[in-house]
Formats: sequence, C-alpha cells, structure tokens
Amino acid sequence: MKTPQTMPELKETLLELSEKIVDLNEIMESADPQTEPHKIKKAGTGLRHIGDDLLRYEKETTGEDQAYVRFMLGSVCQLLDYHEKAVEMYRKALKVWPEHVGLLNELFISLDALGLHEDARIVVERSIRIGGETPDVLQNFAATLVKLDRIAEAKTVLFNCISKFPDDIESQRFLRELDQMKL
Repeated sequence: MKTPQTMPELKETLLELSEKIVDLNEIMESADPQTEPHKIKKAGTGLRHIGDDLLRYEKETTGEDQAYVRFMLGSVCQLLDYHEKAVEMYRKALKVWPEHVGLLNELFISLDALGLHEDARIVVERSIRIGGETPDVLQNFAATLVKLDRIAEAKTVLFNCISKFPDDIESQRFLRELDQMKL
C-alpha cells in the first residue's frame, strides 16, 4: 500500500484498512478450519500485511489519527492472537480516547484472553459506566466475575440483565448454567 500524502488521503486509507480488517475477520470466522484452512491462512496473512502498514502509520501520525491507528493495530493483533501487543496498543489509544466504549470492550477481550481477569473486570465496569448496559457487556461482566470465583455477584449481574432485557435468551441460559454449578 502506498503512503498517503495528505491528511484526507490518510483518513481514507485508514477507513479502507478498517473495512479490510472487518472483511478478513469475517472470512476467518466463517471459514471451516477442517475444510478451509487455506482461507484462514490467507486472511491471517492479509491481517499481518495490514499490521505492517499500521505500524508504519503509527510512527507517521499523532493525536487522534495515531489513536485510531493504534486502535486498529490492537484489533489486528487481537485477531491474530497477539493479545499482549493488542493490550499495549489499546492502552495507548485510551490515553487519547479515555471514554471510547468500543476500545474498552476490545481491551476487555484481550485482557480476558490473557487471563488478566481482575484487569478485565475493571475495564468492563468502566465500559458499563461510560456506555451503559447491554446484554453482551453484562454477560462479559458476569463471565469475568465467575472467573474470579464471584459466582453470587455474577448471578446478581445476570438477574439485573434479565430484568432490563427480558427477551435476552443468552443471559437466561447463562444464569441457568450458574444455578446448576456446585458452589
């Protein structure tokens, strides 16, 4: 990919790369690892090339543009299971965008993948404070509490989730699972 010459060109390039990341992620998620490993490998290679471009743009940008590049770089690293690097990029982006809920939720995923459950709990609580409650975020919060052996609190979170979102079947299923656990 050629280096953009102007700020509008940079923004357009970053948007194009963002769309490619989404497309490659969809390919990786929809491909059957047993019958289509070549699709997964090709998408992974594409993500690594995008990551290389983003590393270059990270050095060439400042401020909000650099935060956006770091957010995207974190997403690429996360998709490639480079969670330590993803956490590093997300934390750097949060210095510019401290209340960006999408960024917080992505950070949560990588912290959880690294087994840093207390850090993940803090981040998901911050996301809830800033962006409000959704079934997905509350389920993430409850799952993190379970990993921290705080089952009663996880159940309370799910009770509250179901009372606010009574049609959310996944939260109901999760609560039933917890009810069946031996404490």
